[in-house]
Amino acid sequence: MGIENFSFTYDELRDFLLAYYIVVELAASNPLEVNSIFEKIPKWPIYEGFFRYAYVLARKQNNDTVLAACETSEDFQKHYLNNLSLLSADIQTPEDVERVEAILKDNTAEDDLRHVAWFLFRKREDSEHLNIRILLDHVSKLDDGKRVAVPRPQLAGRT
Repeated sequence: MGIENFSFTYDELRDFLLAYYIVVELAASNPLEVNSIFEKIPKWPIYEGFFRYAYVLARKQNNDTVLAACETSEDFQKHYLNNLSLLSADIQTPEDVERVEAILKDNTAEDDLRHVAWFLFRKREDSEHLNIRILLDHVSKLDDGKRVAVPRPQLAGRT
């Protein structure tokens, strides 16, 4: 209770309403304006919350205009990783599997590897595109020397 809860709820509601308007209304009536907004919004303080909702709503609504704007953003991978847990089974695709596999193969970003590994480790439902099988398959394809080393950076800390 208190002012902090109210502010957080208001901020999240604001971000959601803006994203909803852009995905549902503006993308249909003025797609060029959507691109203009996505060019400007990285400088705005609402960017992270807005991006989260815009991306997930665009996927749920199959809105290619907003999806393209999100996916061509310079920092798309950062946002994708931050919001990976919001991709419910009904909107996961084979492209998500490809993205996650590419992150696992890129051994230079340990924080990203750890984030994806922990996410997949907790996903035990085989019917979802994103599940533990991706992690197990990745580890099984590694050389014996790398197989021993992989769990340390990927599972050493929780993110």
